Amino acid sequence: MSKNANKLKRSAAARAKLEAAQYEQAAAHLKAISGFDGANQSERRGWIYWPTLDPKKELDAYSRTELLKKSRWLRANFGLATRICSGLADLIGYLTPMSLSGDEEWDQLADDHWDDRANEASVIDASGNFGIREMQIQLNKASFGDGDILPVMIKGSTGGISIANYQSHQIVTPPGADGTWIDGVRINKFRKHLAYGVRDENGSVKQISANDALYYSHPDDLGRIRPPTILSHAINHMQDISEILADVKLTIKVAAQLGLYMQNDSDNPSGNDGARSIASVLRDERLSEGDGTPENPENKYKVEDFYRAQGGMANLPKGAKVGVIQDARPHPNQVALIEYLIRDISWGVGVSPDLLWNIKELGGANSRIANADLDRWISCRLLRLRSWLKRFRAIWISYEIESGRLPEPAGKAEYWKATFLPQASLTADKGKVGKLNIELVSNHLRSLQTHFAEEGLNWERELRQIKKEKQFMDDLGLALDEVAAARKNKKKAA
Repeated sequence: MSKNANKLKRSAAARAKLEAAQYEQAAAHLKAISGFDGANQSERRGWIYWPTLDPKKELDAYSRTELLKKSRWLRANFGLATRICSGLADLIGYLTPMSLSGDEEWDQLADDHWDDRANEASVIDASGNFGIREMQIQLNKASFGDGDILPVMIKGSTGGISIANYQSHQIVTPPGADGTWIDGVRINKFRKHLAYGVRDENGSVKQISANDALYYSHPDDLGRIRPPTILSHAINHMQDISEILADVKLTIKVAAQLGLYMQNDSDNPSGNDGARSIASVLRDERLSEGDGTPENPENKYKVEDFYRAQGGMANLPKGAKVGVIQDARPHPNQVALIEYLIRDISWGVGVSPDLLWNIKELGGANSRIANADLDRWISCRLLRLRSWLKRFRAIWISYEIESGRLPEPAGKAEYWKATFLPQASLTADKGKVGKLNIELVSNHLRSLQTHFAEEGLNWERELRQIKKEKQFMDDLGLALDEVAAARKNKKKAA
């Protein structure tokens, strides 16, 4: 017996043994009956499979790679995927740090220094594309679309700290790594990130310490090492929607190319010949040269010119008439199915489908509830962004002090302390909301800090600026407060 025959025989025996073991395992499962019906299997339902209950092993390298490929394809070709990843990142916006060291002069100097250098793309970004504000938005776009991103602090060309961003597909486990490495990350027994494996363009993998990295993601599970793309639950739905729409568009185009049809009565003996009479009549027509010269035999009507003929009429056989194909696609049932899939996708992301897909339908109380829901979703995501920016700013400021580009605050001032202001809140009724805020502030039911924070402004800086402006107007003899009060009293008297 040849080697190949022996190999095939061993393979067949191994396969048979495996199938027998699988059968015994399945039989054992069928014998196990739980009082919880959801724990039982049934021939009436599909078999639900989940690979492991250990969260850190749920997402293997194959699954992550395939999800990443499909996510990027959808973002390149499907508007809803782009809206989810890019649109939501834009809604979250960026944070602006305001120093709270206790030394007011130094706080102002540090904030000005941050605005001057950190918001300059050539200083803060190793690729020179984004300042720190734009980069925060890009971090959320990447974490939503790919699952995560790995910014790494390096010494920049200007002497300060810059950020080099490594994308999700570059985070891999180094060859020959031990069991402490999972999904491109070396962890301790508490699943804390200790190091990352990063693959460069040449295929080699280097290790980067977590102390030098600013790993960013929105974890969706307490035990998972790295989250998947936010589109992981929606990929199949989105692919189905794109294929349904492609099929519907194709049928519409085909119907448009067959816009006319010939209908024959029962007393019409010509049958299908009548249908060809339209084409034959048109092909036999000649276009006039218009200058008395003989007609050009090559200058003929085309069949499609029938639609554009100037008063032209086909000579139809007896009992025949021309009909127009009326296409009613997409069918309301198809539209309803797509709407249902979009709602499932949106709630899986965590945001109302009306905000992602059909915002014009919002109105009244529904609009306020949806906006409140969005505000809560954004505030939860800002917690992650605030933690990331707080760590980076503390390291960046300390390096600027050590390099001499920024003086050290006096006394025991704590240079790392700061508050982080989000962008101004979105509202569709600025006048109504503004009037309410004025009344609440005037009655001491709302703080100026909260009011200015919703506008993305620092309340102390704004009040100092108001004081300067008032003093400047007093020096010029401008009593705008008195003029406004006089107008108000005149209006009340009227």
